[in-house]
Amino acid sequence: MIARILMIVGLVSGLFLLYRVQHQPPPPAPPPPPPRIELPPVPVLSEAELQKVRNAAKDADPQVRWAAIELLYRVRDPMASEVMRGLLSTDADPAVKTKAIETLQKTGKQEYAGDLILALKDQDKDVRMAALIALGELSDARAAPAVVEMLRDYEPEVRMQALHTMARFQEKRQSEYRQLAQRLREQYKESLETHKRTQSKGATMGMPDINDLSK
Repeated sequence: MIARILMIVGLVSGLFLLYRVQHQPPPPAPPPPPPRIELPPVPVLSEAELQKVRNAAKDADPQVRWAAIELLYRVRDPMASEVMRGLLSTDADPAVKTKAIETLQKTGKQEYAGDLILALKDQDKDVRMAALIALGELSDARAAPAVVEMLRDYEPEVRMQALHTMARFQEKRQSEYRQLAQRLREQYKESLETHKRTQSKGATMGMPDINDLSK
């Protein structure tokens, strides 16, 4: 009798606990993610202030000139590249020219290859070296004739860098060829799969065999 009462009590307790578990309120929902910011950042410098920085790129002190150029590049001034291109032909400090070349190289734009080719004629060895390195990184093969001419430079280091730049051109050409070959293989494979699917679909629809039509 006691065992039966204990069993009933245990059964009732279990049913009560199950009821409580099933009727517990759901946990609160997690907070929504922060909204995405789609608007571009507000420019720090106004147009008038940017113009003052551009004018500072003509300062008598080379460190001031380069600091101005670096600031224009960081704030993504659309005139920054033009100012740097002007420095390559007018600035008297080789260090400023070298830094301008390195910055143009970072853009990765082959449109500056013509300016870099002009820098190959600079009197300073470091400027010519920087221009060769930048041309190699941009890998514009149209600059190859000008780079080959640098093999006649009177500085051995410049001649050596010209050879390295030509090797970089060759590496880029081989890489482009491999990528093209890969795309052609993928296109052929895709067209072959499409052809197989078309044939399979035609057979499923009961298309007559060409051999049967010729009989």
